[in-house]
Amino acid sequence: VKSEADCYSINDFEKDSKKLAQKKAEEDAKKNAEAKANRIFTTYRLKEKTLQPDEFKKLYLTADLRTNFILYARKISEGQEGTLNAATIRHQDLALNYLEEFKSPFMMYDLNYETIRKFDEFLRKKISDKTHGKFGDNHVWKLHSKIRKFIRIAKDEGLDVENPYEKLKPKKKPGQREYLLRDEVEKLINIWLDGELPFTHQQCLSAYIFSCCCGGFRISDLNLFDQNNIVDDKISFAPYKTLKYKNKIITLELPDIGKELIKNGKGKLFKLPSPQKFNLYMKSIAFMAGIKKQVTAHTARHTFATQYLEAGGNVVNLQQILGHSSIMDTMIYVHIIDKTVSRSMSIMNVFKASGTTSVHPQTY
Repeated sequence: VKSEADCYSINDFEKDSKKLAQKKAEEDAKKNAEAKANRIFTTYRLKEKTLQPDEFKKLYLTADLRTNFILYARKISEGQEGTLNAATIRHQDLALNYLEEFKSPFMMYDLNYETIRKFDEFLRKKISDKTHGKFGDNHVWKLHSKIRKFIRIAKDEGLDVENPYEKLKPKKKPGQREYLLRDEVEKLINIWLDGELPFTHQQCLSAYIFSCCCGGFRISDLNLFDQNNIVDDKISFAPYKTLKYKNKIITLELPDIGKELIKNGKGKLFKLPSPQKFNLYMKSIAFMAGIKKQVTAHTARHTFATQYLEAGGNVVNLQQILGHSSIMDTMIYVHIIDKTVSRSMSIMNVFKASGTTSVHPQTY
């Protein structure tokens, strides 16, 4: 005869385990619901404010969003889709992914100096390991800026949160802005004039020179330009990067080289590949031209800015041409030119303290 213990099968055990787990989940849910309600009542009691039923219902339904920083920030980010460009949304999501990896759940009360300081250490190690030390301070600074933005929104919405970034201020280093000199641009123009490149390479080079000489256009704008943007030898466009929240039109008169570059175009001014392939093709073209620099789509923008200032252009006008919201962004190019001018003084080393120079005396 089998005992009662022998008759207790694995299936029975699993059924009982599920019942216990369900019971515990229900008890936990009840405790969480009571805790949420108590937090709301306590907050209003401490503020000596009257809590109306409709207000309580609203606060209760959004309680998790108001206490869990990650959930709150992701909800804000989702609401910004279609308003901000896709790259900004990706960077926001990346910052939140790192924060969640650092500590989950990350609550509103975790927003304090010590926790964010440790998050900063976590970020630096994580990014250094991931990129083999290639990216550092500026990448970390950018991720912090996304977290800081969500904190600012929370405070603007009346949430009682601390802003640890008032004390913790991650540093951003000035980036190395690669740009071409006038003779290097002329080398590219000569290759373009030869017209011996494959079609897509020639299109990339045309767009690159157009940006270098006509306005420092981003590749996102070069991709969209068509004949409708050209009226009376002028190009008018709304920069794609800021289109969804600025909708500002920039109109520029085209120099002769610009007119020449697009005179045979129909429909789109340039038929370009993906940004990655664009940079790859430009790298090979730069090698052909003997240019030993990292030539990418964005170096054309830097090249235009430096060449414009060297030619005597006004920095305020340059700000408008580039579409910078802050003059400080444009002043970076002024500093680049200042350094170039300072270094150029080395040509005066022909004069020696002994009274002799390396310059041959002229005969009159």
